[in-house]
Amino acid sequence: MGSFLTDRQFDLGSKAQPAEVLISDKSIFNGQVGFRRAELLPASNDGSDPSTQGVKTLHFSVLQDVVRPLNLSHEYQLVFLESKDFSTNQFVLKTGTILGQKTADPNTLQLFGNLNQGKLLFSTAFEPSTFHNFALKLDFDKLYGAQSSRFLHVGMY
Repeated sequence: MGSFLTDRQFDLGSKAQPAEVLISDKSIFNGQVGFRRAELLPASNDGSDPSTQGVKTLHFSVLQDVVRPLNLSHEYQLVFLESKDFSTNQFVLKTGTILGQKTADPNTLQLFGNLNQGKLLFSTAFEPSTFHNFALKLDFDKLYGAQSSRFLHVGMY
């Protein structure tokens, strides 16, 4: 665990445990040198286990570490939920220079819905040394195949 990871208020009194995932220049996926991502997945995730059933709220925070700056000429996929068949992401939080798009300011957090639809849901400046906290309500009962973003509600706190 890194130096920024401490108990968070919403974890107090619960069985939740914080986890830290770091992205670095070693986070190259399938030889794609202009692209970085990290994954934290439930071991049993096959698309039919309790992690993808009913209504879930995913809380996460992202921090741009000034000691280990990002190379914003790359695309970074910071948080995402991939479909069971790996054909799309149901949502994805990105920063950097997004592949195949004109990125006006690469130092921006961009939350997209289903990538097959390409809809930008939210964006904000990615301020260094500042935690950006998100809550995504995921209603898997409203998820219709790989073409729907209707199951996602976004909140930032």
